[in-house]
Amino acid sequence: MAEFYPVFVDLRGRSCLVVGAGAIAEMKVVPLLDSGADVTLVAPWATPGLVAMAERGALTWHRRAFRDEDAVNRFLIVAATDDREVNRRVFELAEAEQRLVNVVDDPPLCNFIVPAIAQSGPVQVAVSTSGRSPTLAGRLRNAIRDQFLGGDTGILAEWLGRWRLALKQRLGSFEVKRGFWGKVLDSEIPQLVRSGREAEAERRLAAMMESYLEKV
Repeated sequence: MAEFYPVFVDLRGRSCLVVGAGAIAEMKVVPLLDSGADVTLVAPWATPGLVAMAERGALTWHRRAFRDEDAVNRFLIVAATDDREVNRRVFELAEAEQRLVNVVDDPPLCNFIVPAIAQSGPVQVAVSTSGRSPTLAGRLRNAIRDQFLGGDTGILAEWLGRWRLALKQRLGSFEVKRGFWGKVLDSEIPQLVRSGREAEAERRLAAMMESYLEKV
């Protein structure tokens, strides 16, 4: 049985705390900012990259040691210090408030873990070993990225997303939608989109939809 429930979380505008400001903390901060999170950093010192982020207003930096009140009213918390007692305290406070918390490289002090991500535009593939081996997760991620996620995968996903929304009412039930889009992906349409022939792809899509709806 899986130990973790895989889920993608909308962090836009949500208050997230990162305790620690070394190289590993910076690696955690960047995807939080990319996800639209409101990031607060607590640490006496920071990497040049994190200092630059603070100076341009991308995050709030409290240049001091962690205090218990820093953990109050946070949606998500990451502890990335080299002091296990501090990390443990962060975890205990977050758990008491039922907040999402991750202590880097210490699975017993986590109620969520961060998977290895392969991404192309809106397409994200997450790989996890439930904290057993981040290195293996990274290797699997790289294999998936190299084999399946070229730059045109994101373009295809954007195109499909636009048409899925446009045709939502026309296609009706979930079963009809699933069957139709499965046939689209099995057709030549994805390759047309990937090669930049979107007008032809749209004509094929319209014809396929009419033919499909006649049969259901």
